[in-house]
Amino acid sequence: MSSAANCIFGFPFRSDPSSVVEFSDLLYKNQDLMDTLSNALGKDGILIVQIGEADVLTDSFSLDQFYQGLAKAGFESITGYYEAHGGFQSPWSFLVAMKDVSSRAIWIRSEADVNVAIHDRTLRTLTGDAPLRYFDGATMMSYQLPSRIEEELWCRQPGHCEGGHGFDPERRNYPVDSVEARPSDVAKGGRGVFAKKNLEAGSVIGLEETVNGMFLPPNTFELLHESLKAFDYDYFDTFAIGYLDGYGWSNSFYVSLMLV
Repeated sequence: MSSAANCIFGFPFRSDPSSVVEFSDLLYKNQDLMDTLSNALGKDGILIVQIGEADVLTDSFSLDQFYQGLAKAGFESITGYYEAHGGFQSPWSFLVAMKDVSSRAIWIRSEADVNVAIHDRTLRTLTGDAPLRYFDGATMMSYQLPSRIEEELWCRQPGHCEGGHGFDPERRNYPVDSVEARPSDVAKGGRGVFAKKNLEAGSVIGLEETVNGMFLPPNTFELLHESLKAFDYDYFDTFAIGYLDGYGWSNSFYVSLMLV
């Protein structure tokens, strides 16, 4: 296979969705195989692997080693999803490994973006019905976030999830009115947010009001920048540069997604 290949549809690791074949461990733990698959792909290549029947935690024998092997082979983003339309009694599990983390911008597209792509890239049917039976934008949305099992496997790897999941109940939460926005008392200090009283170190502020962020996926963020180039409107500049760059940050899970 050419080294410029962009996608490999991998082989199933189990001959039957309800069984573990003898060579499963050899495949999962074979670093040479992982390196070969990586070298067969281009720099933005994507590997798709059909793993088998959706795992339970007690049956995830070597998936964690497989994930680590792919990471060592240069795959920067690894995610999995379940598909229940394979005709088996249980859903099947698939793994998607991307050599360039920026490829996640394709994976996390919005429902509308996926539907537009399907419309643009599939042939029309004579009846006018949708050409795909089990896939559309809404289905893709269900693939985007990992399952509870994938999260557990990820957190079993050394160095992952050491900070725990979710909110720490031991950290004190202060209400928003514990702070105020005002000019600094320091000469030429500008404006800032200041505590009205002494707050406990390591505490959080207004947690109940800050759990819902404003998300700008990569395509939206790129559209804003393209608009800035095409139109000289001050409010574009204020929003895209002043607000987002000033108060938001990018998140590697969503690639260039801005969180505010």
